[in-house]
Amino acid sequence: MLRNPGLRKSVEQPVLDLNFAASQIGSNAAPDSRIDFSRGSNAWFVDSDGLVKKSPHNLVLQSEDLTTNWSTFQASIVANAAASPTGELTADKVVTNNSANICTCSQSIASLDDSTVFVFSGYVKAAELTVINLQFYNKANTFHGSGNFDLTNGTRSGSPAAGTESSIENVGNGWYRITFSGLNTGTGGQNPNFRFVCNETGDGSKGFLVWGAQVSQHTTLPVDNPYIKTTGSAVYAARLDHDPATNTPKGLLIEEARTNLVDDSEDFTSSQITAVRLTLTANSSTAPNGTNTATEAVPNTDNNTHLIRWDDSVTSGKTYTASVFVKQASGDANIRLLFNNLNSGFVFSAADFDLSAGTVNNLSCNSASIEEYGNGWFRCSISETATASVTGRVQLNVSDSSGSSSYAGDGTTGVFIWGFQIEEGSFPTSYIQTTGSTATRNADVATMGPTTGGTELVTNGTFDTDVSNWNASNSTLSHQSGKLRVTSTGGDYPMAIQTLTTVIGRRYRLTADVIVGNTPLGGVVQVNAETGQSFTASGGLITSNSTVTIDFTANITNVNILLHGHTGTSAGQYQEFDNVSVRELYPFEQYRPDQGTMVVAFDTQSDATRGPWWFSRGGISSTGWGLRFQLNSKIDSMVRDSSNFNSLDNLTITPDFDIVAASYEQRASDTFCSVATATNFDDDGHVNDIDVSVDTLDIGQCKVGGSNTGISSGHIKRLQYFPIAMNDETKLKNMCDD
Repeated sequence: MLRNPGLRKSVEQPVLDLNFAASQIGSNAAPDSRIDFSRGSNAWFVDSDGLVKKSPHNLVLQSEDLTTNWSTFQASIVANAAASPTGELTADKVVTNNSANICTCSQSIASLDDSTVFVFSGYVKAAELTVINLQFYNKANTFHGSGNFDLTNGTRSGSPAAGTESSIENVGNGWYRITFSGLNTGTGGQNPNFRFVCNETGDGSKGFLVWGAQVSQHTTLPVDNPYIKTTGSAVYAARLDHDPATNTPKGLLIEEARTNLVDDSEDFTSSQITAVRLTLTANSSTAPNGTNTATEAVPNTDNNTHLIRWDDSVTSGKTYTASVFVKQASGDANIRLLFNNLNSGFVFSAADFDLSAGTVNNLSCNSASIEEYGNGWFRCSISETATASVTGRVQLNVSDSSGSSSYAGDGTTGVFIWGFQIEEGSFPTSYIQTTGSTATRNADVATMGPTTGGTELVTNGTFDTDVSNWNASNSTLSHQSGKLRVTSTGGDYPMAIQTLTTVIGRRYRLTADVIVGNTPLGGVVQVNAETGQSFTASGGLITSNSTVTIDFTANITNVNILLHGHTGTSAGQYQEFDNVSVRELYPFEQYRPDQGTMVVAFDTQSDATRGPWWFSRGGISSTGWGLRFQLNSKIDSMVRDSSNFNSLDNLTITPDFDIVAASYEQRASDTFCSVATATNFDDDGHVNDIDVSVDTLDIGQCKVGGSNTGISSGHIKRLQYFPIAMNDETKLKNMCDD
């Protein structure tokens, strides 16, 4: 990101470098182990092989713990019995009993969609037993098997069930990843069920090892089929998107929530859609997702328009975007997309798409676009605002080589179509597949923090040799095997106290280990103000050995850390404590609360007020700093307190990948912010009299409430953070010079 070689020598290197264009999805469903990612529903993206696919995901509720949400038959589970493929002690052992020669470990997956391809995989390793198989039972309880996997030599024997496939992959150290896939068909009263099965005779101690179970729904697997860890619910991974024509990485795709209003995006004979003077032939060509699901649309010989139309409800004042994947079939046909004025739902508007040249002629729509998807495919889209709340109409007209929509077809020249999408919004987002009803893709949420950083404020919190720096109240303090013992002298709240210096407005985390002593009443860890001031944050009453964590925002400069027994503790009774720590909360450990510079390379399709990144206090918050959009292609840096924004003059950016740097410096009485592109620079002149202490980095979002809440729908290629304020115009511009 430092584009200028001379500048590289004169400034610090980034302490955070999130290069999403060179990342891979990890087991935490994010491209970096420090990122928390969630979406809550599946989503599509362009993989590195150029195909449109569902993102990696896992529908298994517990992928590494077979003792929870899994059932056994003629078997038992030994948790954490061996090292997993990652080297951690998290692999479970399935032990067969001695009453039969078949054992199973199974989980039912209620969220598996009907009539979709399932992919069931898991990491397995031989212990005393060496031959296992995978099994699937559908809603009708119909059995499908994978064949046997030999975990001694890494081979599969026997034939998988008709219409299914299975494979085995050596991943090292005796571990294999076995995979079984097929079509989820059948109806009935039970949820689909997935099983690890062993047919060898057991004796109550023999077994095999299992780790990393995964069930997903893919007609075309993501490249390398990344393993996604789950701990109680399904997980849908982030998307590292690619240019569909060149396969070039585009970075982390962040999108707002959208709903595809077409009820069956790949079936052009659904109840919403009517074909007029067209012959539709389903499953006629390879679609952008690599499957034979594209529909051929061929005009008949009538001298008239040849079209498909979508009729359904629209709302006045709402903007809608229609998109479809199109490819020339035989001949050189083209298409026109249009909003019909049926029922005055829209003002008539249209755009013509030349599928030979890959160009668009926007005749009258709010906007129109065409994007190449390789192998002759293009995604064409138009946007328009509804003028009435009625049944509206969107049309796809098949036009001839000259672009005329009204002509006599020859009965053979037509187009392939796939992935019809109509969504509320002013631009097209990633494909949302529907299969019989509308579907919603939830918003992408990527954050870092809070985590602890900065200086440790507690002195002698580990009690390695003594209990110095702690003061007693209604107690005596003693050192017991590397722990602090607080023994009551008979008064209320026997405690150990240490006073710390904090900064008002900043966030802190207190952690402490509580070891229950010889009192049945329990102990308390607390942050408390000094005498005469009001501030308290408590971890509650602790009655069993545990670690207490308290996050708090300081509203005074001096706070007391209190480690004490409960009121009513008798003289001689005690509690013990260890590993007491108070550190400031940061978005990541190397963050600087006083100054810093963030550089982001990104693109966006949204012209609303959004932010490609935002430092905030506790996530959705009224305090923070970052970048936001202001009007169309304008962007600025800002600091916000509880009442208003303090913004810079808008800088113009382009809709494609651009690089923007924003720097801030927190001083005693104000905050100095500046922002630059390769050609523009501005600063705020020290007008922000607020503290912007923050603990969360919102990636691709501007979570500041009100009309400025939103997501930067687009790609983030790279995020870098430098622990110095580069408020100098030349430095900031050089950071953005590509």
